[in-house]
Amino acid sequence: MTYASAGIGSASHMAAERLRLAAGIDVQHIPFRGAEGMAEVMAGRIDFYFVPIAPAVPVIADGKVTSTSCTTRPKRLWTCRRFRKDWRSSASSRSR
Repeated sequence: MTYASAGIGSASHMAAERLRLAAGIDVQHIPFRGAEGMAEVMAGRIDFYFVPIAPAVPVIADGKVTSTSCTTRPKRLWTCRRFRKDWRSSASSRSR
């Protein structure tokens, strides 16, 4: 299993390392610069990527990737909940 990050020591790298240690999983870190990491996830060559919600919304809404979780400060949690609700309703309308 592989994960993308915005570079060594970046927030996305640290978030994935925290998950790796907490879950006790064996994953390989693949650092990227810019939007390359998301492109590799969309292509299916990378398994997961911790990415800020703003750049993730368009690719999730288009069905190019799937969001499995949303991490944020409690103050901003409503954004994730609202996004999930909106995304689920748009996904169910597209499948009809």
